[in-house]
Amino acid sequence: MKWSRKIPCFTVLYPASQLISIKEDRVSIQVEGQWFACQVYNITPDIIVIGKSFGGGYPVTAVVTNSKISAAMKPGYDGSTLGGNPMAMVAATIACKQMRQLNLTQNVVDRSAQLQSGLYELKEKYSIIGDIRISELSVGFDLSSVEFVEQFQMLMAQNFVKTSLDTGATIRLLPPLIISLDEIDFLLQAIDKTLSDMIQTPDGLGTNLEDNTAEILRKVK
Repeated sequence: MKWSRKIPCFTVLYPASQLISIKEDRVSIQVEGQWFACQVYNITPDIIVIGKSFGGGYPVTAVVTNSKISAAMKPGYDGSTLGGNPMAMVAATIACKQMRQLNLTQNVVDRSAQLQSGLYELKEKYSIIGDIRISELSVGFDLSSVEFVEQFQMLMAQNFVKTSLDTGATIRLLPPLIISLDEIDFLLQAIDKTLSDMIQTPDGLGTNLEDNTAEILRKVK
């Protein structure tokens, strides 16, 4: 029998053998400012399942184990219909090398601090913003209602920013690990403009798309 304990970015599985297995395939490598999200919580697992950014855009997952479990593995134990794909292994190797060379863990920490500071400034400016929750580049903040979230997403799209799937009255942002200082500034400016438009127009949808496009292209230039 096994049972699980959910932590915000992954699931910890405790089998009867008391080995700790962590499933991190839903959270990208380094998105929490460390190579693995479990490091943020000071958990040292026996097994980790990883994926997503591990392949740098190429679909690939992997199982990482400690030396004790690895030594006990025998040929066939890790068999899989699609396992050991050479192209996937090359993609994952290159992606991991790039993450290390670009020092993306530090970029995640720096951009998270920038985004957090900007969001709290906007919270002071707009009462429509409720609770803000940030764990490095995993970001969520509440708006006053589900209807406001729908309007926010439509206007953000007009401002050239696509938000992630919402959960009720919560806006989710999951920017890429390589996001730059200027891109975070662009994101915050888009949020600022969107909230301003929502407040100034009765239905939140009164902004002219052509005017938005011209203004943002002018800023980009």
